[in-house]
Amino acid sequence: MGPDINILIPYSRQYVGETYKIHEKNIFNIIEHQLILKLVTRLSEGLNVAKIIILSDDLDHIKRVQSKKIYVQPRPVLSENISDRSGLEALGRTAFPSQDFLVVNALFPLISLNTVMQIHSIMSSKKTNVFLGSSGKCRQFDQGLISPRYEEVIWDFGAVTGFCSNESINAWEAYSEYATTEVMNVRKTEDIYQIVSTLSLGLS
Repeated sequence: MGPDINILIPYSRQYVGETYKIHEKNIFNIIEHQLILKLVTRLSEGLNVAKIIILSDDLDHIKRVQSKKIYVQPRPVLSENISDRSGLEALGRTAFPSQDFLVVNALFPLISLNTVMQIHSIMSSKKTNVFLGSSGKCRQFDQGLISPRYEEVIWDFGAVTGFCSNESINAWEAYSEYATTEVMNVRKTEDIYQIVSTLSLGLS
């Protein structure tokens, strides 16, 4: 086995509701009790996955999952409106101050264990930070910190972002070998039902 994989999963029902105008109780039930639960369970099955810390006040039911790897903790109030890489990194370092870690966004519930393992492998072997992205125009405010080679790469830090334990490392590499289904997200009701359908067909 390779080095241990540490995962942080932040989630806020209030943020999702206010940002994406989702208010129906049954929709949140699908997101939280089906999609996120399956995501966490899937990732916890990795032999190299050492710890999954869930920062949320809305996912206590996940504590019932029979796994010593999963920890559900209250989400800091000041972390509700994180919108840039540095804020995401600071949140992650509260949980993993001196370790490599990956931030997996709960709004992308089809992220695969293989993708997480591949991103972590790149981090470990090349000693670099890694983001899940694909060719296109960069849309991050702090893109100046990314090497010119990746100026035309979309950095979707909201899906998966891997941070090295060494805070002084500013190098970044894009991981683009993911399946298209993995970037399906719960920001629209119709997409939520499509994700449910994808899971029912065993395509994740």
